[in-house]
Amino acid sequence: MLGVVLFSRNVWIDLIYILAFWLYYERIIMVEEAFLQKQFGKEYEDYLDQTPAFIPNFKLWKPNILPFP
Repeated sequence: MLGVVLFSRNVWIDLIYILAFWLYYERIIMVEEAFLQKQFGKEYEDYLDQTPAFIPNFKLWKPNILPFP
């Protein structure tokens, strides 16, 4: 969908779409996190402390231990 919006070549439409997308998914993330905290408790809270919700933190990246076929 972002490609279609960018095709409009209107910066304001692009920014509005990006903001709407961010707000929409932020709400979904909040609901999913609440569900998973109820489901898994402390184990999921530990996972949340190490994993960003939306924007990846490349400083935390670890190479894969297993070889890729």
